[in-house]
Amino acid sequence: MRNKLLFIARHGAQSEGMLTDDGRRQMALLDGQVRKRILMLRRDQPDTSAIILTSKMPHARQSAFAIARGADIVMMDCLEADMNVSDTQLVEAREHIEFYRKHYAVVVVITHMVITHKLPRYLAEKCYRVPHELPNQPLNHGRAILFDANRNTCELVTE
Repeated sequence: MRNKLLFIARHGAQSEGMLTDDGRRQMALLDGQVRKRILMLRRDQPDTSAIILTSKMPHARQSAFAIARGADIVMMDCLEADMNVSDTQLVEAREHIEFYRKHYAVVVVITHMVITHKLPRYLAEKCYRVPHELPNQPLNHGRAILFDANRNTCELVTE
């Protein structure tokens, strides 16, 4: 069975819609964590492929490009949110994620505060039935939740 990794990440810190220097540093740290896990997969599976799904907002796109390095990038409206995320939006995001998980070993989702708060819990509890201790608050900028299908785990990615 091929290992499947899914990262749900919040974009880096921004000001007026553009990444700040702190935001770029945050994404560089996240890039290191994503890259480390991809390299571990490639030891056994040299053809490991990755894709980044991101909102169309400039700071989310900049965050995606900061960690892309050869990964495909797809921009999606369903990953944008105001202060309210509907159940329909969560279902739509899950459907897109699942489509790409069929074709890529690693999927990285770069999105916004409200979605990074609701989507990981929704996936863990309603879709993957993964035990978790997810924080009951939005992720900080540049932080991610990792779902590992082989180990059936869900964890906060730390530096």
